[in-house]
Amino acid sequence: MPSQENNWKIAIVTINAKLLDVINNLNNSSLKIVLITNLRGKFEGTISDGDIRRGLLSGLSLNSSINNIIQRKPITVYSDVNDKKVLDLMVNYKIDQIPIIDS
Repeated sequence: MPSQENNWKIAIVTINAKLLDVINNLNNSSLKIVLITNLRGKFEGTISDGDIRRGLLSGLSLNSSINNIIQRKPITVYSDVNDKKVLDLMVNYKIDQIPIIDS
């Protein structure tokens, strides 16, 4: 079982995943977000359940590539940003998660 500190790692899916893979990831984690990386582990974007719903409504199937539903410019912060700033961003943008990234 992952430590609390590394719990976010279960939400990582690589860019070559199918829509069903992302749905399964959302179902198995409780984070409400999937973090998409390239094959080298570099952050590429996020997918939420809303992105999945919109993709399905636009005609994607469970075997479709996730490429068209990745949010490639999500709101992110660097690890040196204080908690208050992160919470302010979450309230202002009405979002539940903000990925913390590094260079």
